[in-house]
Amino acid sequence: IIANLGDDEVGDRILKGFVQEGVDTTLIRRIPGGRSSTSYVLVNPENGSRTKFPYRDSLPDITFGQEIRSALSGARVLHLDGTQYSNALQAARLAKELGVTVSLDACSMQTENVKNWELAGLADILITNEKYPCRLTGHQDLGAALLEMYRVLGRRDLGSMTADGPGSMTAGGPGLPTTSVPGMPIAGVPGMPTARGPGMPAAGVPGMPTAGVPGMPTAGVPGMPTAGVTGMPTTGVPGMPTVSVPGMPTASVPGLPAPDSPKMSSRGGPTVLAATAGKQGCFYIVDGQVRHMPAFPVKAADTTGAGDTFHGAFLAHWIRGNSLESCLRFAGAAAAIKCMKYGGRDGIPDRKTVEAFLMKVTMENKIY
Repeated sequence: IIANLGDDEVGDRILKGFVQEGVDTTLIRRIPGGRSSTSYVLVNPENGSRTKFPYRDSLPDITFGQEIRSALSGARVLHLDGTQYSNALQAARLAKELGVTVSLDACSMQTENVKNWELAGLADILITNEKYPCRLTGHQDLGAALLEMYRVLGRRDLGSMTADGPGSMTAGGPGLPTTSVPGMPIAGVPGMPTARGPGMPAAGVPGMPTAGVPGMPTAGVPGMPTAGVTGMPTTGVPGMPTVSVPGMPTASVPGLPAPDSPKMSSRGGPTVLAATAGKQGCFYIVDGQVRHMPAFPVKAADTTGAGDTFHGAFLAHWIRGNSLESCLRFAGAAAAIKCMKYGGRDGIPDRKTVEAFLMKVTMENKIY
């Protein structure tokens, strides 16, 4: 993990949590007199949704020196979000230079929308929350917004975007430090999104299934780190097979390649483009068409960290060479399991737990 932390009590707890999970903390820099990010989380016992009250850090940008460059050059995936835009942009550019796959949890946004397009354009694996595509493109329909992202990012015509172009923002800003996972197959990934309002579903900052995320406290326990937030479910997460959804665009639209055209990776865009939509499941692009994967229906106790779990589980499965649908299903199961327990990190499952859950679903003929 690459991050700056303050030398305060919250920073101590964050660091301790990583050490306990076996995460390499060599590249965490402690800033004398710095304040680490933390949040207080209120969880709705009726549906597991949460309201977050974040306290942002007062830390400088990460310095990407030779030590970080050397560590990143041996990584398979760089995972980050955009809450600290400068850190994220520098890290993504360095990863592209080194030929490292960039995974972006697209949740936090900048006021100047051209910056959002710029960072998204550097991602190879781009998984967003439900609101991000609409805010980025200006489309009100999630499917149409994803298709617009597919068109723009695939063509790499980001230079035509202006600060007052499609989807211009009036809110946003920096949050926690951007982070990465240098070659850690099942580890935690810090990074927190912008604040959400009451009753909003748990969000996702990509993270790995067996670790947490710095700076987020468990509900009612000040300063205790937990997972982040980004638009993940209140009752479950993406499930299994792909199906079309009424009213969701599934055919090509003007300016988009035909359904039998090459995938985005060969067009210059991200290899993966998807959006999580809470209990509605997950929507993703395959060959210029929007596809849908339903959520696993579960009784949610606490959705805090569901999105982080989703992103981390996806990457853990992805680096093993599994298909897109298999990765989305695996990630959906991991996030659904997390939702059934209180705490941002306490409910995060390991691989065996997720595999057992999927086996049970299959044996019960509950096909998702």
